[in-house]
Amino acid sequence: KSRQYWGDYLTMQVDGQFYNRLADIDNTIKHGTEASHGYESWFDSDPDAAKNYTMAQHNGSLATAYALHKRLPELATEFPSMRMLDVGGGSAAFSIVTSRMIQDATAVVLDLPNVIETTKSIISEEEESVRRRLSTLALSASDPGSWENVVEDESFDVVLLSYVSGSIPSDALAGLYSNAFRALKPGGKAIIHDFFINNDGRGPPNAALWALAHISVNPTGMGLIPKRVINILSEQGFIAPRVHELIPGMTNVIVAKKKNA
Repeated sequence: KSRQYWGDYLTMQVDGQFYNRLADIDNTIKHGTEASHGYESWFDSDPDAAKNYTMAQHNGSLATAYALHKRLPELATEFPSMRMLDVGGGSAAFSIVTSRMIQDATAVVLDLPNVIETTKSIISEEEESVRRRLSTLALSASDPGSWENVVEDESFDVVLLSYVSGSIPSDALAGLYSNAFRALKPGGKAIIHDFFINNDGRGPPNAALWALAHISVNPTGMGLIPKRVINILSEQGFIAPRVHELIPGMTNVIVAKKKNA
């Protein structure tokens, strides 16, 4: 499929899944009633929903992953043998593109068990030179304790969190970023990619609309603005945060570093 093809995303995910879930969003906003208990509960109870969501995201995420490497070309020179932890990596699109573009890169895709089943299927369709450098790990991003004794400390050059920060409860973010910090080698980088509202809260409108729709799945999530996320990253020990626009008018990337030893 063309990198410009977003049809699966629009028909299978936005229309097929989110519009139906928006029916009760007024009650969530007005009264705090939760129509959903989050992605983990949803996907655990409905494996087909997990599969359709992941498949729908894949082609669009491939295009975004190429855009990420174009925005951050220094990654290839700083980490020519990059080992990346792709948290909430879904279809493995970002890991696949990283392995295609950086010859000696390896990646571990971490996501929920019902998602990982689809991830493995997608990875199996890649060329052997890419496929052999990708692996999977079935864990929850929103349960920091589940990583202990599973994700090795100081073992990754990059921890990527794309569309994760806005997809888990707000009270889980500090633990997630702390886990990312521990997983990184000294000098390694965390990359946070998501739909962000400007610091002044005045848009962009498309990012705000997505945040509104996301309440239907993740009602206790955080409204993401760069300074709020940077504050949490700093509290976990990250330094030198930089903010970049990625998808114009919709998503930003925050890159933060773990201090060299």
